[in-house]
Amino acid sequence: MASKLLIGSLAGLAMAGLATIANAGSDLEKALAAGAERLTSNEIAERLTGKTGLFLVGGGDKRIMIYYGENNELVAKPVGGDSVLTGFYAVTDRDTICIGWDKKDLPRLRCLDALLLDGVVYKYNTDGSFSGSYEKFEDGKIL
Repeated sequence: MASKLLIGSLAGLAMAGLATIANAGSDLEKALAAGAERLTSNEIAERLTGKTGLFLVGGGDKRIMIYYGENNELVAKPVGGDSVLTGFYAVTDRDTICIGWDKKDLPRLRCLDALLLDGVVYKYNTDGSFSGSYEKFEDGKIL
């Protein structure tokens, strides 16, 4: 009887812990609750294609210039760095953008959601965690 009570109590605690985690919500869910709008495939393409964006990784401690070519070319260069990373991207018909970096991701793609809040584009990983945001965009390949 005591073991059934202990097992029941442990199960209750586990369920309460899971509920707390679920109620916390992902970064993506929190952004949507704060008024962010999910960009459509067309809006993603309009904002990124043929432009270079200044991307702030995660909390903004790393800044990268990323160019989205009209032929799905992807080029990135850390601000203040010399290395250049190349790859490719595709905007899906499911309102996401998927990227693959040569030598790092091939033949794999990582898809991200893009949200807009107060004129700023934010990216989120498929698990809802925050990937980073764009400080600005400029037309053309500026690296």
